[in-house]
Amino acid sequence: MRLLNTITVFLILLTGCSDQNPVLAQTEKSDEGIISKIEEILGGKGIPSEAFIVLKNDEVRYMADMEIIFFDDSVKDAFQKLRQEHTEAQSKMSIEAINNNPEMAKAMQELNASRSEIKERERSIDGKVEEMRLNLIANLKDSLNDLSQQLESGGKVLEEFKEITTPFDNEIKNYREELANSKEDEVSTKLENEALEIVNKFIIENELEVEKLKNGSGILRIMKQSSYSPDGRNDPTGLFVFDITFTTKFSGQWHDYRYKQLSGFPRSYKDFSNSFNILSPQLVRLAKEREKLINSCSWLRDRIRSTFQRRSSALIPWENKHDVDQDQFEQQYGRISREHQNTKQRLDALQNESPERDQILEEMVSQIKQEIAEQREQLDEAEVKIQEKAIESMSDNLRYTFYNKFTSMLGSESELSIRTGSKGDFIIPAGMDYLFATRSRSNGENIFWFLKIDPKYGNFRLSNSNAKFVGEYGDTRTWMYEDFYLE
Repeated sequence: MRLLNTITVFLILLTGCSDQNPVLAQTEKSDEGIISKIEEILGGKGIPSEAFIVLKNDEVRYMADMEIIFFDDSVKDAFQKLRQEHTEAQSKMSIEAINNNPEMAKAMQELNASRSEIKERERSIDGKVEEMRLNLIANLKDSLNDLSQQLESGGKVLEEFKEITTPFDNEIKNYREELANSKEDEVSTKLENEALEIVNKFIIENELEVEKLKNGSGILRIMKQSSYSPDGRNDPTGLFVFDITFTTKFSGQWHDYRYKQLSGFPRSYKDFSNSFNILSPQLVRLAKEREKLINSCSWLRDRIRSTFQRRSSALIPWENKHDVDQDQFEQQYGRISREHQNTKQRLDALQNESPERDQILEEMVSQIKQEIAEQREQLDEAEVKIQEKAIESMSDNLRYTFYNKFTSMLGSESELSIRTGSKGDFIIPAGMDYLFATRSRSNGENIFWFLKIDPKYGNFRLSNSNAKFVGEYGDTRTWMYEDFYLE
């Protein structure tokens, strides 16, 4: 054994005295001759240290008579090499476990076969778009034929239903297209932002002591109340703009009212109402344009609702004649009719050169690639589960084997070991880079320290903050291979 074994003897004698005879221990600790001899053997000044934990009730529990093993920097490489060996053993172990388990082996064969099919499907996409188009046309023709047969089964009842509903449906379709083309939200936001820019630009150019508006929402809202100019004439704008004054009679008396701001403006603008008068025509124009848009879209929505109501009323005689419920009938045949129409449109597009055809083919290729990516992800997840199950089946042997390797590594790499005193006190010898310590408690908790020695404040402490609490993190024999690395 190395010369440092002699050091161990000195240190054990020193800490041992601390356990058995406090008075004698204090005398010996004050003997600089003994300390200097130890330091001379160690080749430098040691670092005074202590080991303790703090319980939940804030009680300090010193780790007395605990063995601490010290290492130089080479232990880091040895430990990393052992971790790599553990990872490789896990991989080999999973392969071995899978091969020795018929059920797992079969599952892996099926996964590999599925991967081959996916790879072949992906390879078939490139350069075969025309073939895919022809196949899709054939499938759509079959679908269209099937849907036509389903529609024919409705007979005269369905024919009468279509005769009644088609005019209403066309009218509703036109209203909906007009509503969609109006882009109500988009245009309304654009108008509000334009008003926002006008106001903020005016504030900047005139250097007004007013905060700029941050949001244009509500800035062009028209308030439907009577407003009058000073001469008593009705204000045709109907809009509360800056500095509009009107007079009204209330409780038998005449009162003057002045609206200092547009709806949505901050109250702080009231002191600058006269300054904003010049903006009124521009803001009123934008507000009227927005109001016209909103009214138009509201009218379209009302027309859609009323047309649906007229459609429902028009179907009542047909409903009574054939003793059917129009909602249930439409749920069945309406879906078939829509699918029939969409299939026919899709088929026509694929049979003719057009942008619609190119778009359909692009979407089809994109969808296939997306499906392939999702299938690969599912296969990867399935393989991981199989491997985890395989590792679990052999995990006990792996845990014991590599825990023994870990303890053997500690023994072969250690420079020396000491034991703490009754107050958890110990000295870290000079030249030591890492330490290892462990303590099992009566509550079943196992505490580990495997640390780089880094005395930032002149001493070093083993405590809760730098401990590895295996009782919280997992198996005593595996924590060193899980989320743990030496610094």
